Amino acid sequence: MKNSTKIFKGKSLSFGILLVFLFTVNASACPYCNTSFFNDLVGKRDQNSLISKELFASIKNQGNVNETTTDFKSRLPEIYKNSVVTKRQSNSPVISASGKSISQTETKEFIDIINRDEQLSIPPTSYMPQDSKYDKEITIELSEGEVYLGNGVIFKGFTTNDKIPGPTVIVNEGDVIKFTVVNKGTIPHGASIHAAYTQTSKYLGKIEAGESKSMVFRVNTPGVYLYHCAPGGHAIPMHIIFGQYGMMIVEPKKQYKLEQML
Repeated sequence: MKNSTKIFKGKSLSFGILLVFLFTVNASACPYCNTSFFNDLVGKRDQNSLISKELFASIKNQGNVNETTTDFKSRLPEIYKNSVVTKRQSNSPVISASGKSISQTETKEFIDIINRDEQLSIPPTSYMPQDSKYDKEITIELSEGEVYLGNGVIFKGFTTNDKIPGPTVIVNEGDVIKFTVVNKGTIPHGASIHAAYTQTSKYLGKIEAGESKSMVFRVNTPGVYLYHCAPGGHAIPMHIIFGQYGMMIVEPKKQYKLEQML
């Protein structure tokens, strides 16, 4: 029993140190770290690693590089600079592999990517204009408090509709959903909905205490998905560990083969 107590205390201490580290480290890497990482991948140390090969292939695909006529690796800094596809603010410098600031080049608009994807044989995204009519409205309330888990156990954590885990939500493939999150707690909360094949943090991320936010989206892919609290950054795994999660089931329009047989 004493040994078990020592082990438990040791694990608790390690977990505490880990939490302190996570909450004090800046999530964004500095330009020096980014440049050093890139140089390691290009240099001798990691040039044959899997991640290095993946990087080369990605840059080659973005930069339209002909590897048979060009010294590919020697041109990597130049290719890396010209393959930036994200739209940045003019006052936000881009750091090249050499560590120097480079000029901004705005590439194709995101809408071009959407138009391209619509021509492919893949499910459409869940994105809907936020003023669209919806088929179902779902509301969850996030808070902190004590919950009875059963077998005499009371857990003090983060709740969804005063429960841990949160309620199971059932919708149908093709439904347009209005998902509302109400923060009844004393700290920021939010929501990430894995059944939504689109960005959710823009609409439901970091909801301050006493506030609520909504998002309209379409569920296009049947399956069983997680939804969880997502206030942002390192707080996301902490809120999940403390109990703020649930499941969403998207029922298929067409029965699965096993269902047809049964």
